[in-house]
Amino acid sequence: MEDGKIFRAKMYIDASYEGDLMAGAKVSYFVGRESNSTYGETLDGIRAQTPKHQFTVAVDPYVLPGHPASGLLPLIQNEPSGTVGEGDKSVQAYNFRLCLTQNPTNKIPIDPPAHYDPAQYELLAVTSRRWWAAGKTPHLRQLMDIEPMPNGKTDVNNNGPFSTDFMGRTIIIQRPTARNARASGRRTKITPAAFCVFWRTTRASPPLCARNAVLGPL
Repeated sequence: MEDGKIFRAKMYIDASYEGDLMAGAKVSYFVGRESNSTYGETLDGIRAQTPKHQFTVAVDPYVLPGHPASGLLPLIQNEPSGTVGEGDKSVQAYNFRLCLTQNPTNKIPIDPPAHYDPAQYELLAVTSRRWWAAGKTPHLRQLMDIEPMPNGKTDVNNNGPFSTDFMGRTIIIQRPTARNARASGRRTKITPAAFCVFWRTTRASPPLCARNAVLGPL
């Protein structure tokens, strides 16, 4: 361990989120998605489209709509998506789950995290505007998977085309180090908070389900 402690056992279980123990023990591993042909499967590899997390309205990817010279919005990737069924080095985006409450005495504010940059979430504003323009009133559940928990709490996970996942920025670390893992964890941790702060405060888009934005009838 980093503090010099040594643990000996006949068997270990790597319960870390990113396989840190496995990599540190120099166990062989594979990062990414295997191709369909590797194990004769059909749901691995590059997917053409998945049932969820898709844009249901056309969203212009450029900073100035219709003007490629203005550059791409943050989080829009210009790389080819690859061939359907082939493998790649990408991993599933992930997040830190949100535990929210309807109990006023148990609430703490969700403040802007360190280094918060609202420009990084402009894609959310653009998507919201396109939903409104298409006559599809956006609802919070389109962007968050909200599950009720005991004592007035909720377990919130990623949902929809733009949500709390560290989307498009999941760090692939072929040779993990504690320093890299901590840095990746910090970036992933701020994403749900930044997401909430953006849709609560931005004036760049119509109000996103404003009546339900304070955990009303979710």
